[in-house]
Amino acid sequence: MAQRFGFEDYLDYQVDKLSEGAKQKVNLSIALMHDPDLLLLDEPYEGFDWNTYLKFWDMTEELIEDERSIVVISHFVNERERFDSIYELEDGLLRKEK
Repeated sequence: MAQRFGFEDYLDYQVDKLSEGAKQKVNLSIALMHDPDLLLLDEPYEGFDWNTYLKFWDMTEELIEDERSIVVISHFVNERERFDSIYELEDGLLRKEK
């Protein structure tokens, strides 16, 4: 994962010394370490540069092809076509977006 997301030069750094984007890469790598069937990702691409953002979506496509499920929790949903379904939480109610 370090090589895939381009942070192999920072493997000897303490996490608290990394940029926010690099911390996100570490968090994503940790989430994937155990090869889970379901990923719950809260703001997973916050702080990513454009190249890492695209790598993130390439990785999610591979995971989905491998029959994994991914839930992305985000305040901002761009590129809606990347999602199978979108739900909105408003005033304590969860509703599927049309």
